[in-house]
Amino acid sequence: MNIPDVVNSTDSFLIGSSNLDESYLNATLFQDYDNSSSSFMNNSWNISQEQGKVYSQLSLVYQVIPKVLAILGTVGNVLTFIVFLWSKSLRKTALAQFLLALAVTDTLLLWLHLLYTLTASGDLEIRSAVACKVLVWLTDTVTYVSSWLIVTVTFNRFIVIVLPLRATRWCQKRNARIAIFVIVSVFSLVSIYNFWAWDDVFVSKKYYMCKMTRKELIRPRIIMVIVLFSLLPSLTLFTMNGIIMKNLSEALSKQAVYRASFNKQKVKGVQRQLDILLLTLSFSFLILTLPLTLVDIVIFSMYDDTSVLPRDDIFVRLYMSREILNIFSLTNNCLIFPLYCVSGRKFRGELKSVFCRIKLRLEQNVERDPPPDAL
Repeated sequence: MNIPDVVNSTDSFLIGSSNLDESYLNATLFQDYDNSSSSFMNNSWNISQEQGKVYSQLSLVYQVIPKVLAILGTVGNVLTFIVFLWSKSLRKTALAQFLLALAVTDTLLLWLHLLYTLTASGDLEIRSAVACKVLVWLTDTVTYVSSWLIVTVTFNRFIVIVLPLRATRWCQKRNARIAIFVIVSVFSLVSIYNFWAWDDVFVSKKYYMCKMTRKELIRPRIIMVIVLFSLLPSLTLFTMNGIIMKNLSEALSKQAVYRASFNKQKVKGVQRQLDILLLTLSFSFLILTLPLTLVDIVIFSMYDDTSVLPRDDIFVRLYMSREILNIFSLTNNCLIFPLYCVSGRKFRGELKSVFCRIKLRLEQNVERDPPPDAL
């Protein structure tokens, strides 16, 4: 596949936090360097042969790491889901409802990104217009929901620490489920424009691409993804975490018990572990996603015409930087399980209990169905 064979635009299928087009670069720039001469690279793109080699090596990283993250993240998220479902003490809280939903959306996002990687590299094609529309709509929805679930998790802890007298009424399991339903519904409606803005397009002799056919929506879409996925959630998290840390600092300086009035039997150490866990989850989101968003803003401000992909050296450097940052952003969807294992002693105990139950059931099945030699 050569670059002239692929439509030169920034409106191809996007995935996760990828706000600009990636498919044609990953499907052509890297692949063609391996299959063609360096002169092709130099003539088509204003980059050196050494840069072409670097980009070719980065393409391997880009194709391998999402697969590894999808597997590891899925295992961790599934274990988190099982632990919360099996543990009555963990799943009865409002916070558990948000973390269960976050485990589901993170897993979906990892596999949607992997699906995109396969389509961008040409290993998988989308030949159905309906599949194209549904895939982009689902990707946008899950991306937004994943970000705002982290906001709701932080808001839940914000209420407990800053407004403890209202925590009993607000931080309930039922209210958490209503909040999750509202978030999913709102962003499903926000992303519904994808059903008439995208289509499956035949762009070469043997290549199909999911593309935005309404080019006037390209720039508004980029702005919307940047704002709803990163900027607005980040600003909200910065504000709430700042207030939370201020209140915790004042409480510690006065040697006061954390004011979780809805459950006075909790030990201070357990509360401190939970606070550290949720603060780490929030700040990891900020650290892993904001740099990608800032690079997108730079690209967006430097290149006014986003319907035609530039080929200058500055853009290629910026683009490759954001591809690396995109991988870091993807790791944000794998963090719940390791964070809980590190900071949650109760979670580790419940996880051990889950494995013990599985082992016990396996032993019971073996005793129930002995091997033929034992008969």
